[in-house]
Amino acid sequence: MPPNSSPLERVFRRVDFEQLQMPLGFIRLMEAAFCVLSLIAFRAWNFHLSIFCPNKASHHVEFGSLDIDTLSVSRCNKTETLLFDPNFGAGADFVAYLIPLSLFVTVTGLLFYLLCYSHYTSDDRVPVLDLILTVLLTVGWMIGTLSFSLSARAISEATTEENVNKTMVAHGICDGVKSGDECRWESHATHAPLSAVTLAGVGLFILFASNIWFIYKETPFFRERQARRNTHNNLPTNEPYTLE
Repeated sequence: MPPNSSPLERVFRRVDFEQLQMPLGFIRLMEAAFCVLSLIAFRAWNFHLSIFCPNKASHHVEFGSLDIDTLSVSRCNKTETLLFDPNFGAGADFVAYLIPLSLFVTVTGLLFYLLCYSHYTSDDRVPVLDLILTVLLTVGWMIGTLSFSLSARAISEATTEENVNKTMVAHGICDGVKSGDECRWESHATHAPLSAVTLAGVGLFILFASNIWFIYKETPFFRERQARRNTHNNLPTNEPYTLE
């Protein structure tokens, strides 16, 4: 190593890019990419509502959170009301925490593969921890995707123009307006990001589930199983691993 090399150059030389061609590194890279896509889609959803009251009074609401049951709007008589009932489930809240957690685990794991793979293979505790985290995230995305899809469907239905009109009338947004005065509203919601998050969740569940096998092969549990099988079959204990 050249004595005058910078710290960045020294770190770059330590990177084992071949791990990206192996199942562990490649799947972790795909998981990180799907986490980023789901995070972008999650934050892309928004609901816009404009209320036009008499005397040129208007209220504009731009809501980017899926907790729409907390959305408060002003009636034309200047009173406040919560527009939506709290019946959308906790799926969106769960996924909101699961996405950054998954991104942290996948990026940390990927960096560990690229920079410290020799330590990964020499310390049995590391792949065991990796396996436990991957199993937990697999279960998390199975539950999270199912619950989010139900919440997303309810939110999409509640924010359609037709249902928003019914909700606005039911909450008396135009209460206090004199007969003949104009009172109207406009609403718009982006529903595509909700579908994108659901699809990304399915993809993440598949990726984490498939990665369990490859991580399991790095644990002492797999090696002990192979040693017992080789002993039973009268094969050398250092026989190469198989996919059987």
